[in-house]
Amino acid sequence: MRLGWTGWLLGVAAAAAAAAGDTNVVVAPPAKNFKLTTVTGQRIHLADFARQPVLLLFWATWDEPSRKQVDALRPVVAQFGSNSVAVVGIALDEKGPAAVREFVRAKDVPFPVAMITYDVLQDYGGVTAIPTLVLLDRNHNIIRRYVGVTDTKTLTDDLAWILKSEPAQ
Repeated sequence: MRLGWTGWLLGVAAAAAAAAGDTNVVVAPPAKNFKLTTVTGQRIHLADFARQPVLLLFWATWDEPSRKQVDALRPVVAQFGSNSVAVVGIALDEKGPAAVREFVRAKDVPFPVAMITYDVLQDYGGVTAIPTLVLLDRNHNIIRRYVGVTDTKTLTDDLAWILKSEPAQ
């Protein structure tokens, strides 16, 4: 597929940012629609969150940093609510949905959690470390990837910026 001069320019910009050591710069490619089933049986699609920023958390119940990330997301969910920002957990646990469902229930996780699928793993850049957060803007373009535990302030600042700079239509 040919991208033309725009694709070339975006590639040069990304390469320059990487050469400068800025690993958080992500050129805004569109996210692929996902179709997942949460551990409680609810079907969710990216399209369900039309005109909402979305924060995807790739994590595992057995991973201590992932557990810390879940805790850091509690104030984010409380501050923004599910009507303005969607948070979706995508679990990489090998023990299956029953173990994840028990964790979600016991820890009262305040956002939907689904099990990873191969397609989602590939569509979102191949997650190489957990926790990993992927931030999508209102148009569901991937605008930022956070690898490792990310503090609440960083997430709320980034989400507030998206909500302010991209008014809902």
